[in-house]
Amino acid sequence: MTRAVLTESLSGPIGARVQAVWEGNLKKINWEQDFLEPFRAKSADGGYIGLGKTLSGLVHAAQRFGGEADVLRRRIVSELLQTQDVDGYMGLYLPASRTYKVWDVHEQAYLIQALVENAEWFDDSASLQAAERLGRWLLPRLADGRWRDIANVITPEGPKDFLWNPLAIIGLDRALLALSRATGDPVFADFGRDEMRLPAWCDPIVEGRQGEVCGHAYAYLARCLAQLEMDDSPALPDATRAVVGYLRAGGGLVISGTCGLTECWHSDQELAGNLGETCTTAYLVRWAAHLLRRTHEAWFGDLMERAIYNALFAAASPDGRRIRYYSAGEGPRKWYEVDTYCCPGNYRRIIGELPGFIARPHHGGIAIDLYEASALTVPVGDQCVRLDMTTAYPHDGTVAIALTPETPDTFPLHLRCPGWSEHVAVEVNGEALDVTPRAGWIVLERRWEPGDRISLSFAMDWRPIRGFRKQHNKVALMRGPVVWGADPGDNAGQADRLAAFIPDPATCRMEAAPGRATVSGTLDGRKLDISLRLFADLDNAVTYFAAQPGLGDQPDPLLWLAPDPIGVGRAPGT
Repeated sequence: MTRAVLTESLSGPIGARVQAVWEGNLKKINWEQDFLEPFRAKSADGGYIGLGKTLSGLVHAAQRFGGEADVLRRRIVSELLQTQDVDGYMGLYLPASRTYKVWDVHEQAYLIQALVENAEWFDDSASLQAAERLGRWLLPRLADGRWRDIANVITPEGPKDFLWNPLAIIGLDRALLALSRATGDPVFADFGRDEMRLPAWCDPIVEGRQGEVCGHAYAYLARCLAQLEMDDSPALPDATRAVVGYLRAGGGLVISGTCGLTECWHSDQELAGNLGETCTTAYLVRWAAHLLRRTHEAWFGDLMERAIYNALFAAASPDGRRIRYYSAGEGPRKWYEVDTYCCPGNYRRIIGELPGFIARPHHGGIAIDLYEASALTVPVGDQCVRLDMTTAYPHDGTVAIALTPETPDTFPLHLRCPGWSEHVAVEVNGEALDVTPRAGWIVLERRWEPGDRISLSFAMDWRPIRGFRKQHNKVALMRGPVVWGADPGDNAGQADRLAAFIPDPATCRMEAAPGRATVSGTLDGRKLDISLRLFADLDNAVTYFAAQPGLGDQPDPLLWLAPDPIGVGRAPGT
């Protein structure tokens, strides 16, 4: 009997993206030329490929789909291991440039993570041995002290060529923790604790600065996640608490559920241009998922689903082939030109991880964190419980769950009640229950029998969400966790004036075409209808519209409107 959550099938939007990454991307990229050949040649004086990130995505795909995906995984891992030098080095740099040229260690950090994942999931001792050899080659070079006297800055001329540029070592801390866990050797985790000073790290959040980790959203979130993984005490580290406060009360979170402009923290609510680096969104989802499991605070689930269905899904085409570096909330979006580098790889990785965020064991029972049409088995006590979830969520608020324990048993079932839903109806085996969500959860504790059925119906009304700062006197339109926007290409004749359109949210209506809707309103005093699309599907985005005078628009439920429980502030404008 397995003791891990198994996701047997996925047939909702998460499942579609998981399938698309494998069929439309990992099967079609040029592994030999773009990813492996630089590691064979070892002739680079700089640059970054992101092979480890993409290999991690392939490992996820092989675990899920087997067959052709597993054949490709075994081939790529085998060919990668053949590029490892006798001394343990694995990378693409010339000998004189290794370690101390920017991005070499970053590349190696994700190679270690991918090889450890491959070793753990497929019982591949050769992968673990290669990762350990690379780690043991790396540690003495990291510990020689050369980096300690160099300031953590990026000069106007570009990054300095030294190791301890924090952007150049993203992922190293998690890689060392993974190696310690897999090998049982504490020397790797000790380096993260003693040399990288991970437990005590708490830089301030600084806007608009890429040179220091405190100014780079991806680097900061990645460091926060490593810190959380190193220390599982109940109290959250100060850096994570700072991020929570900055996102919820400091204006750092934008409507699509992501953060950061041109990779840096920003709080002015600007949505045009380089919004929401895909790496940042991926780590925000991963960080929120970790905190939801650790704290059971439902807000982290609300943040996770907002980020997934909007910002993350906007980062790739539905067929999976094209990936974006950024996903603007205003103006045109563009596809990244190549398959290598950081954002494509981080997208492939996080999509592969999403099935693991749906459900989990919790306090002797089960917590369901995301609602996805799926079949899962979750360990509870001495048995496994099968969950069959039927739903069109996030586009419909009805969820049916068939629950099948191996033997009848009493345990709690925790169902996340999203903060955007003002009402939820619950039935068990056709009997309506009078339940009130507490702290964002509905908890059903009873003796469960094979074939028991739970029905949830979340109120999924259209909501005008009030903007602030640069979106002051504007509203965004949401339904459930999904943001809807307008694309000038769908609205001929109004393309240049869509932001001045005043919608009447009461007139929003779904169209027959999937992912399309219509709303009535006025533009320059004229009544008209405009077409809406899912935020994720916009090519040229208009996310906020002019606010209707006197409209009782709602604040964003992800922001604080009351004194914050960890004491870092209040929501903007309150």
